[in-house]
Amino acid sequence: MRNTHRRKRKIVVHNHINEIDYNKLAEAIVKANEVSKAESQHSEKIGFWKAVWKIIRNKESKNGKRTAILLAEIMATFFNVAALIGLAFSGLILIGSIFGFKWNVEITQIIIQVAATAILILFALAISLIFRCIANEIGAEKDRNYITTLFFGFTSLASLIVALIALFKGVG
Repeated sequence: MRNTHRRKRKIVVHNHINEIDYNKLAEAIVKANEVSKAESQHSEKIGFWKAVWKIIRNKESKNGKRTAILLAEIMATFFNVAALIGLAFSGLILIGSIFGFKWNVEITQIIIQVAATAILILFALAISLIFRCIANEIGAEKDRNYITTLFFGFTSLASLIVALIALFKGVG
Protein backbone atom coordinates (compact mmCIF):
# COMPACT_ATOMS: atom_id res chain seq x y z
CA MET A 1 0.00 0.00 0.00
CA ARG A 2 0.99 3.52 -0.64
CA ASN A 3 1.78 5.93 2.07
CA THR A 4 -1.07 8.43 1.86
CA HIS A 5 0.20 11.10 4.17
CA ARG A 6 2.59 13.68 2.84
CA ARG A 7 5.83 14.67 4.39
CA LYS A 8 6.33 18.25 5.40
CA ARG A 9 9.50 19.89 4.24
CA LYS A 10 11.18 22.51 6.25
CA ILE A 11 12.34 25.54 4.36
CA VAL A 12 14.86 27.61 6.15
CA VAL A 13 15.23 31.17 5.05
CA HIS A 14 18.31 32.96 6.11
CA ASN A 15 18.07 36.64 6.71
CA HIS A 16 20.44 38.23 4.26
CA ILE A 17 20.61 41.86 3.35
CA ASN A 18 21.17 42.27 -0.35
CA GLU A 19 23.05 45.34 -1.38
CA ILE A 20 22.55 46.86 -4.81
CA ASP A 21 25.35 48.64 -6.58
CA TYR A 22 23.44 51.32 -8.47
CA ASN A 23 26.44 52.31 -10.57
CA LYS A 24 26.76 48.78 -11.95
CA LEU A 25 23.01 48.65 -12.53
CA ALA A 26 23.12 51.91 -14.49
CA GLU A 27 26.03 50.66 -16.58
CA ALA A 28 24.15 47.43 -17.36
CA ILE A 29 21.10 49.42 -18.46
CA VAL A 30 23.20 51.66 -20.71
CA LYS A 31 24.91 48.62 -22.29
CA ALA A 32 21.57 46.90 -22.88
CA ASN A 33 20.22 50.06 -24.49
CA GLU A 34 23.26 50.30 -26.79
CA VAL A 35 22.89 46.66 -27.82
CA SER A 36 19.17 47.20 -28.49
CA LYS A 37 19.92 50.25 -30.68
CA ALA A 38 22.57 48.34 -32.60
CA GLU A 39 20.18 45.44 -33.21
CA SER A 40 17.38 47.77 -34.34
CA GLN A 41 19.71 49.58 -36.76
CA HIS A 42 20.88 46.24 -38.11
CA SER A 43 17.32 45.05 -38.72
CA GLU A 44 16.09 48.27 -40.32
CA LYS A 45 13.33 48.00 -42.85
CA ILE A 46 14.48 47.64 -46.44
CA GLY A 47 12.73 49.48 -49.24
CA PHE A 48 9.79 48.21 -51.26
CA TRP A 49 11.59 47.80 -54.58
CA LYS A 50 14.62 46.24 -52.91
CA ALA A 51 12.31 43.67 -51.29
CA VAL A 52 10.64 42.98 -54.64
CA TRP A 53 14.03 42.53 -56.31
CA LYS A 54 15.13 40.10 -53.60
CA ILE A 55 11.94 38.10 -54.05
CA ILE A 56 12.45 37.97 -57.82
CA ARG A 57 16.04 36.78 -57.35
CA ASN A 58 14.74 34.21 -54.81
CA LYS A 59 17.02 35.42 -52.03
CA GLU A 60 16.42 34.02 -48.58
CA SER A 61 14.93 36.36 -45.99
CA LYS A 62 16.87 36.24 -42.73
CA ASN A 63 14.35 38.05 -40.58
CA GLY A 64 11.14 37.11 -42.40
CA LYS A 65 10.01 40.70 -42.89
CA ARG A 66 9.89 40.80 -46.67
CA THR A 67 6.21 39.91 -46.90
CA ALA A 68 5.38 42.38 -44.17
CA ILE A 69 7.25 45.11 -46.06
CA LEU A 70 5.29 44.40 -49.22
CA LEU A 71 1.96 44.29 -47.40
CA ALA A 72 2.73 47.50 -45.52
CA GLU A 73 3.68 49.31 -48.72
CA ILE A 74 0.57 48.07 -50.53
CA MET A 75 -1.69 49.20 -47.68
CA ALA A 76 0.12 52.53 -47.30
CA THR A 77 -0.19 53.16 -51.05
CA PHE A 78 -3.89 52.28 -50.92
CA PHE A 79 -4.53 54.74 -48.10
CA ASN A 80 -2.45 57.46 -49.78
CA VAL A 81 -4.50 57.02 -52.96
CA ALA A 82 -7.70 57.10 -50.88
CA ALA A 83 -6.50 60.36 -49.29
CA LEU A 84 -5.83 61.86 -52.73
CA ILE A 85 -9.26 60.75 -53.94
CA GLY A 86 -10.80 62.43 -50.89
CA LEU A 87 -8.94 65.66 -51.68
CA ALA A 88 -10.07 65.50 -55.31
CA PHE A 89 -13.62 64.79 -54.17
CA SER A 90 -13.63 67.84 -51.91
CA GLY A 91 -12.29 69.97 -54.76
CA LEU A 92 -14.97 68.67 -57.09
CA ILE A 93 -17.62 69.42 -54.48
CA LEU A 94 -16.32 72.98 -54.19
CA ILE A 95 -16.23 73.54 -57.96
CA GLY A 96 -19.60 71.86 -58.47
CA SER A 97 -21.19 73.87 -55.71
CA ILE A 98 -19.92 77.16 -57.09
CA PHE A 99 -21.38 76.47 -60.52
CA GLY A 100 -24.38 74.49 -59.28
CA PHE A 101 -25.76 76.86 -56.66
CA LYS A 102 -29.05 78.53 -57.31
CA TRP A 103 -28.18 82.09 -56.49
CA ASN A 104 -31.58 83.58 -57.33
CA VAL A 105 -33.39 82.02 -54.34
CA GLU A 106 -33.98 83.28 -50.83
CA ILE A 107 -31.00 84.04 -48.63
CA THR A 108 -31.87 81.26 -46.16
CA GLN A 109 -31.67 78.66 -48.93
CA ILE A 110 -28.30 80.04 -50.04
CA ILE A 111 -27.02 79.85 -46.45
CA ILE A 112 -28.24 76.25 -46.15
CA GLN A 113 -26.57 75.34 -49.46
CA VAL A 114 -23.27 76.94 -48.44
CA ALA A 115 -23.34 75.36 -44.96
CA ALA A 116 -24.14 71.89 -46.32
CA THR A 117 -21.38 72.19 -48.90
CA ALA A 118 -18.87 73.42 -46.30
CA ILE A 119 -19.75 70.53 -43.96
CA LEU A 120 -19.40 68.01 -46.81
CA ILE A 121 -16.04 69.49 -47.87
CA LEU A 122 -14.74 69.51 -44.28
CA PHE A 123 -15.88 65.90 -43.82
CA ALA A 124 -14.08 64.82 -47.02
CA LEU A 125 -10.93 66.67 -45.94
CA ALA A 126 -11.05 65.08 -42.47
CA ILE A 127 -11.43 61.60 -43.95
CA SER A 128 -8.52 62.34 -46.30
CA LEU A 129 -6.39 63.45 -43.37
CA ILE A 130 -7.27 60.29 -41.45
CA PHE A 131 -6.38 58.13 -44.45
CA ARG A 132 -3.05 59.92 -44.79
CA CYS A 133 -2.35 59.38 -41.09
CA ILE A 134 -3.18 55.67 -41.44
CA ALA A 135 -0.82 55.42 -44.42
CA ASN A 136 2.01 57.02 -42.44
CA GLU A 137 1.44 54.75 -39.44
CA ILE A 138 1.36 51.61 -41.56
CA GLY A 139 4.46 52.68 -43.46
CA ALA A 140 6.38 53.20 -40.22
CA GLU A 141 5.23 49.95 -38.58
CA LYS A 142 7.87 47.24 -38.21
CA ASP A 143 5.96 44.47 -36.45
CA ARG A 144 5.32 41.69 -38.96
CA ASN A 145 2.40 40.17 -37.05
CA TYR A 146 0.65 43.52 -36.69
CA ILE A 147 1.00 44.28 -40.40
CA THR A 148 -0.35 40.90 -41.52
CA THR A 149 -3.24 41.22 -39.07
CA LEU A 150 -4.07 44.65 -40.48
CA PHE A 151 -3.91 43.32 -44.03
CA PHE A 152 -6.24 40.42 -43.27
CA GLY A 153 -8.59 42.76 -41.46
CA PHE A 154 -8.78 45.11 -44.43
CA THR A 155 -9.28 42.28 -46.91
CA SER A 156 -12.10 40.85 -44.79
CA LEU A 157 -13.69 44.31 -44.61
CA ALA A 158 -13.42 44.66 -48.39
CA SER A 159 -14.98 41.22 -48.91
CA LEU A 160 -17.81 42.17 -46.54
CA ILE A 161 -18.49 45.33 -48.54
CA VAL A 162 -18.48 43.41 -51.84
CA ALA A 163 -20.84 40.80 -50.38
CA LEU A 164 -23.23 43.49 -49.15
CA ILE A 165 -23.20 45.20 -52.53
CA ALA A 166 -23.91 41.90 -54.27
CA LEU A 167 -26.70 41.15 -51.80
CA PHE A 168 -28.46 44.47 -52.26
CA LYS A 169 -27.89 44.51 -56.01
CA GLY A 170 -29.56 41.09 -56.26
CA VAL A 171 -32.52 42.29 -54.19
CA GLY A 172 -33.30 45.35 -56.33
